[in-house]
Amino acid sequence: MSTFSRYAPFIQEYIYRNRWDDLRTVQNEACTLLMDTEDHVIIASGTASGKTEAAFFPVLTLLCNAPSASVSVLYISPLRALINDQFERLDLLLRDSHIPVCAWHGESSRSARAKVLAKPEGIIQITPESLEDEYADLDYAIVFSRSHMKEKDGRSPRPRFHVYFRIVPFADP
Repeated sequence: MSTFSRYAPFIQEYIYRNRWDDLRTVQNEACTLLMDTEDHVIIASGTASGKTEAAFFPVLTLLCNAPSASVSVLYISPLRALINDQFERLDLLLRDSHIPVCAWHGESSRSARAKVLAKPEGIIQITPESLEDEYADLDYAIVFSRSHMKEKDGRSPRPRFHVYFRIVPFADP
């Protein structure tokens, strides 16, 4: 079964709309690992290599197949600018999915944050500084390696990899 065929229909439509000829290696590999194992996964790849989609496409497919009644994905990024850039891409991707996404940082809309607090669901993209304790029911987290930020061709530093965690609840005996 191809990686493309494993993705949720709204993701397949997004790929068609954006005229992608094929998926990148990191996206194919991540799909297999994230959808076929319970293991934690580190997605390491160069700048503009498709890491964001490599992490999000499988997670969003899993979320689409098993919707949650609360916030399901917490995406932690050290940079507000990166959240803003990725929020625009995710917002376009998620339009037909009924999965909401909220950018949560010092410059984001208070009304958007209030909406999430009133009805927690979907995806929150957040900076570590803005992270609140109230998101205890998360299923997944995608985190940048802040210590591996690299400048490229005069552009601001970008993370070299994402770390994907399936969050497993546990209790003290």
